[in-house]
Amino acid sequence: CCRSALCCKEGNGTAAQNDSMPTTVAITGASGGMGLELVKQFAARGNKVYALCRSTKDTLKAIEGDITVVEGIDTSSDSCGDALASSALSGVTVDILINNAGMLGGFDQSLEKISIETMRKAFEVNTYGPLRVTKALMGQMSPGGKVIIISTSIGSIAETTSGVTTHT
Repeated sequence: CCRSALCCKEGNGTAAQNDSMPTTVAITGASGGMGLELVKQFAARGNKVYALCRSTKDTLKAIEGDITVVEGIDTSSDSCGDALASSALSGVTVDILINNAGMLGGFDQSLEKISIETMRKAFEVNTYGPLRVTKALMGQMSPGGKVIIISTSIGSIAETTSGVTTHT
């Protein structure tokens, strides 16, 4: 079986590339960085992509393919479920949900300089955000659908060489 969500869609215990039915993918944090690249990759493979973001950018609008941009999705807000329920994604069956929205909270994470508010916002986006989005879309996931959560490196104990000070 193919192990990459990018290359196949599972069905009846088998995996097939370029299945006759395109995979429907919802990606948070789609306006930049890794989220933008995921939108490009899934769209290039002929999948239906819902690009979820707080606000869109020209780079997202310029991607070719079957892409629906859903603006106004702020994963740090408890109202994000309501925003999803009233969006173009409402009632759509989702095969793959990629929770990619995240924030670092600034480059200097030293105890002397980090603010509680910055850390609270980062926690809202990085921890509660995936939970909010996943809960809101659980009833729309296809049988065997996949939920993927991408974390920032700031949560990695092993990743201490990125140049970001995470402790003093």
